[in-house]
Amino acid sequence: MPEIHCSENSMCDEKITITVTGLKPSKVYTINASTKIENGAKWVSFAQYKANENGCIDVSNQESIGGSYLGVDSMGLFWSMKQSKTNKWPHKRFAKMDVTIPLEVTVCVYNIVLATESELLQVKENAEDIQPFEVARKLINRWYIAKGTKRIPLRGETGLWGCMFIPPGKGPFPSVIAMFGVYPVTTEFKAALLSSHGFVTIALRFLGEKGLPEVLPIDPQIGQIRLEYFEKAVDFLVNHPSVDASRGVGVITISYSTCISLAMAEFIGKVKAVVWINGLLQPTMCDIFYKDKVLKHMEIDVYGALKNTYCRKYIHNMESEINAKDERATKSGFRLNFQNQFDVAYMFVSGLDDKNSPSEHYLNYAEMLLKEAKHPNYHIYRYPGTGHLLELPYGVHNELTTMN
Repeated sequence: MPEIHCSENSMCDEKITITVTGLKPSKVYTINASTKIENGAKWVSFAQYKANENGCIDVSNQESIGGSYLGVDSMGLFWSMKQSKTNKWPHKRFAKMDVTIPLEVTVCVYNIVLATESELLQVKENAEDIQPFEVARKLINRWYIAKGTKRIPLRGETGLWGCMFIPPGKGPFPSVIAMFGVYPVTTEFKAALLSSHGFVTIALRFLGEKGLPEVLPIDPQIGQIRLEYFEKAVDFLVNHPSVDASRGVGVITISYSTCISLAMAEFIGKVKAVVWINGLLQPTMCDIFYKDKVLKHMEIDVYGALKNTYCRKYIHNMESEINAKDERATKSGFRLNFQNQFDVAYMFVSGLDDKNSPSEHYLNYAEMLLKEAKHPNYHIYRYPGTGHLLELPYGVHNELTTMN
């Protein structure tokens, strides 16, 4: 009788081995993986494998000969998932919002050749019962939070909004603040996973809660992004008994929050490391305030960009204007001075197929500034063919997303 063998529980960034036994030797089978996330969107992948002479398929060392990916890839069934044609709304982002429960992935083996979901749906439509074709099924739980990790929601009692994660063990641990872009929610999956690797983390929300701006762009008469809020988060961490305060605090950011992280590096002395992913070197859409300082923003027609299928295509037409404004910002003193913070380590990462923003332009500029300053500790990474959202290891890649 065919049977799927693999770990039933694993971390989402952990590589697992999937094998199938009890098959007919030399016959081609289809392995299908599917999952559904909290926004209701379903994701699916397909791979065709030929059983060996022992009637076994080992995904880790046998080639997929058709379907969502080709070749040997033990995690191909996971990262190659695409949105289901049955989804009500297209372009939902694959984002695990509730880290307290696992991502449930169902793996099925079919004794017929299927390359796409459309073919599976056609078989289901034509057959009274799909069961004769399905020879094995297994549920796999992929976790974003390690067993024993403490999850502590921050709901304004400390002046902060978000969620804190403390890893199991004695500690003290290094600490990290994780932030995302302009969508006003608390996104926990990155902070939860980092905590599972031995960091005390805060998934920090900076929009859409009491005392915080609602959305961007911001009317300064209604709300402001103030660096004191982020300084409070840093102080909260370094004063926490589980944190090794001697190591300072790291900040990992993507998209809009990158300009905030660079401002934190410049003005908040306890920030000692910044990871910048596909972002900005100066504020856009609104100024950033800190004590008596105002960090002026670069004016971009954000709504004009959002009307385009690819924001990047729109912004490409503004590159000369962006360059000119960058130059004016530098001469006017509005440019952040992160490159001269020699006690802060930097990692700049750009997807060279980023259609949301010209992130490699800013990465190149950052590299130039760091070189000119003779900064002692920075790393630059460029990834061809990679877009705006750099996902977790083995995570699903989104070609297009909407915020709903």
